[in-house]
Amino acid sequence: MGDFVSAGSVLCTVESNDFIVLQQDFATVSNRFNEAKKTYERLQTLYRDSIAARKDFIAAESTYNSLLAQYNGIKHRLSLLNVDPAQVEKGDFYRILEVRSPIDGYITQVNSMIGEYVTPEKMLMTLVNANQFYLQLEVYEKDIAQLAVGQNIRFYNPGNPSEKFSAKLTRTGKSIDPEKKTIVCTAQIESINSGFV
Repeated sequence: MGDFVSAGSVLCTVESNDFIVLQQDFATVSNRFNEAKKTYERLQTLYRDSIAARKDFIAAESTYNSLLAQYNGIKHRLSLLNVDPAQVEKGDFYRILEVRSPIDGYITQVNSMIGEYVTPEKMLMTLVNANQFYLQLEVYEKDIAQLAVGQNIRFYNPGNPSEKFSAKLTRTGKSIDPEKKTIVCTAQIESINSGFV
């Protein structure tokens, strides 16, 4: 925790049978798709020349379109996991899935340990981009009419009220917290201070 990581850096690795099965499925569908594509193209030519029956051509077209959808679907899933589909098609499978940082930032929370079983919905860690801090305000319901997007805001840290900072209001909330009677608004801080968290 607290380490700075660059976008694209490996945060952790995951080993999974499901990951290997996904690659096997893609290799299998890829082979079936390529075979169906050749059959479809051959029958298309024969049908155009009135040599093949219409029902054979329609069956080949249906098979081709079905496998095309499966092929593209699994290919996109692999791409989301930063896996090269062309390499998998050749039979070169990845054993380990690398989880990479989507942004430059600091690790602020780690929710996993080495060897721990993780599920897709489990958050492994939290990153914060220190170049994009924003100010979150809770404005009383009666005061919201005085605010407008684009308005300048001056604020200070309660620990040091003499030092003032500037921000620009970017969003006003659309719902009222029933307990606090406040609306959450956000503002973009104009000068980033290294002391902000």
